[in-house]
Amino acid sequence: IVRTDPAASVMMKGIRKPLVYYPVTGIGAPFDLSIEDFYRPKDQTHVRVSFQCWTVSNKIVNEEALRGETISINETHVTAKISKRLNPLTDIKMTFDFCTEVHCFKDMYAKVLSVQNMPQGAIHELRITYLDPNDREIIAILTRKPETNPVIKKT
Repeated sequence: IVRTDPAASVMMKGIRKPLVYYPVTGIGAPFDLSIEDFYRPKDQTHVRVSFQCWTVSNKIVNEEALRGETISINETHVTAKISKRLNPLTDIKMTFDFCTEVHCFKDMYAKVLSVQNMPQGAIHELRITYLDPNDREIIAILTRKPETNPVIKKT
């Protein structure tokens, strides 16, 4: 038995239609092999932060700004609700609306990994492709588990 993720598609150079493929995640008995997908979000912290985003195509940022709100985040992934459903593999530029006197986040870039249609809207799973090192450090501190987070006081 072969285990796969849901079908995905990608445009290939020289092919007019998208190529549909099924990523293999494991092979059953007698081999019992599995591939850990390090692109999947793990241990995300639930946090709601509003943001604006723009699609990026051929390194050109689209003028149409979309609104979004994070559901959860870690140093490498964001799960978010975005006002318009984006296709998997879409590149986006994001800017958090969150800014304090101590720190304002710079632009970050991400790729849409998957989209799930839910009653509350389209939920996008994003992989961060660029994040300023200072922003990454802030996210790492804020998303640590309470027992190892110097910012969160134990009660």
